[in-house]
Amino acid sequence: MSASGTWSDSRLSWNESLYGHIEDIHVPITSIWRPDIILYNDVTEEQRTLDAYKAQVKSDGSVKWLAPALYQSYCKLDVQYFPKDLQVCPMKFGSWSFHGDHLNLVNMTEYGDVSNYVANGEWELVALPVVRHVVTYQCCSEAYPDVTFYFVMRRRSLYYMFNIMVPCIFIVSIALLTFYLPPESGEKVSLVVTVLLALTVFMLLVAEIMPPQADAIPLIAIYFGCAILLLCISTAMTVMVMNMQYSGAHGARAPPWLRRIVLGNLAKAMCLQRLVQQNLENWNPSEVQDKVVPAANGKIPKKDEEYMTTETPAQKFTSTASLCRTPQIRPLSAPSENKKGNNQDNDTLAKILRRLDGFEEHWKMKRRYDICKMEWELIVLVVDRMFLFLFFFMTFVINLIFLAYNPDTSDYSLDVQ
Repeated sequence: MSASGTWSDSRLSWNESLYGHIEDIHVPITSIWRPDIILYNDVTEEQRTLDAYKAQVKSDGSVKWLAPALYQSYCKLDVQYFPKDLQVCPMKFGSWSFHGDHLNLVNMTEYGDVSNYVANGEWELVALPVVRHVVTYQCCSEAYPDVTFYFVMRRRSLYYMFNIMVPCIFIVSIALLTFYLPPESGEKVSLVVTVLLALTVFMLLVAEIMPPQADAIPLIAIYFGCAILLLCISTAMTVMVMNMQYSGAHGARAPPWLRRIVLGNLAKAMCLQRLVQQNLENWNPSEVQDKVVPAANGKIPKKDEEYMTTETPAQKFTSTASLCRTPQIRPLSAPSENKKGNNQDNDTLAKILRRLDGFEEHWKMKRRYDICKMEWELIVLVVDRMFLFLFFFMTFVINLIFLAYNPDTSDYSLDVQ
């Protein structure tokens, strides 16, 4: 930047008519007096020398000195709205030796000259106000004036939005595919954990480019925290769905209240009522009506004991034997042989009936297992769809708030004081 200063020195005035009407001259700055104006918040250790630049002296004793120099100062960053933040960095100039009674330092303009400013790829210079302060320090009783240049800069967030935020939004959106994976694949939890690890890597990348400060939580850190929370919720949802899936595989029936809520009202709300009804109609209509909760009316099924027969094997044998009994014909001879043959036939028939009873019992148990498994599969389908809509809504709201949120950085007067 180019530092320009103007002051008046009565010892350098002359009469133009006596010196050939010379209005001004240029002299080395080391040959005249100059105020010891320094940068208060300078961070360079080397002493800055500007002796090579000459000063312009006019006949009325006014001195004007322009000296381009490279200044480095410290600035406390406010990363609360990173990467949409606005920083106000002051550069305080003043005399180190002369107080206000000896040297009155005032600003020439209210705003600095930015006509020669070269645009930066990361920062946009919004304004450069100049403010004069009069400060009384503890060391001295006199007041010391200073002139402070406030560089109001806004960060260009396009780089961070495109290279960090957009990939993060896509990564979080991939977690939606978790609810489309069938639970039988066994990859639902693996997908969510992989997405969580990828998001953690991006969070570490952002942490490296941000200054470590504990004054405020950056906006981007809040977004990453919400995204990680969403993925943790997605993991919990996935574990819950898989637990329901394996409950059906173990043959345990769903509670009546769960069947009433999920296969009834929730399935209708998730637009899955027709699909649930079609799956229920694949079974015997009487079984669907009496033993499985229909999706339409939400009735509670009868108890599991109704899946079993109420007849004992002996009763079945008696009833079946009575149906299969042949007409009684008395033999003309050898009654003992006929009686022996009837006993053998009855024993054979009893063995056949016992075997049929075993097959029937196995078929009923398998039927009950299939019905329980179908119930849990339908419940998992409806709950998975509900979690999909819920996760999509939360993801959409968080991304919309972050992308649409634009902090009001137009009023920076409180920082420029």
